[in-house]
Amino acid sequence: MLNNEKMQKDREKRALVTSISVGLYIISIVVLILCVTVLGLSGEVSVCLMFTIIAIATSLIVYNSISRPKYVKADDTIVEEFKEWKSANSTQIEVVRSVKSIAWLAIVALYFILSFAFHAWAYSWIIFIIGAAIERIIGLVFELRK
Repeated sequence: MLNNEKMQKDREKRALVTSISVGLYIISIVVLILCVTVLGLSGEVSVCLMFTIIAIATSLIVYNSISRPKYVKADDTIVEEFKEWKSANSTQIEVVRSVKSIAWLAIVALYFILSFAFHAWAYSWIIFIIGAAIERIIGLVFELRK
């Protein structure tokens, strides 16, 4: 019974963090609009603020994914060993996806920051090619860690 209560509390905590993250994603757009229209801030500052809020939301989701408790075997059967293996692999896949997601978020933010700051729209698209290379490097690093 104690284990079920702990699992329920953990599930509630993960749900709360996910809900806060989704709320931050939505609020980031509202903050962008309010900063430009009501406060009169420049577009560059407003976009940077929006991406900062998005980065916080993404970080919460990554933390939530990484801090998930590991599967504990109930007994020493092959089925339980398979469940443990499957749980470990799915956690690894989620971590890789989360890291790649953060990398792309940073790449898009960098694209907008450089493009707005230096008005380098004709050349700043190259960042996305570099981003694809970074994504492959991240995947390779996680594969080599296995």
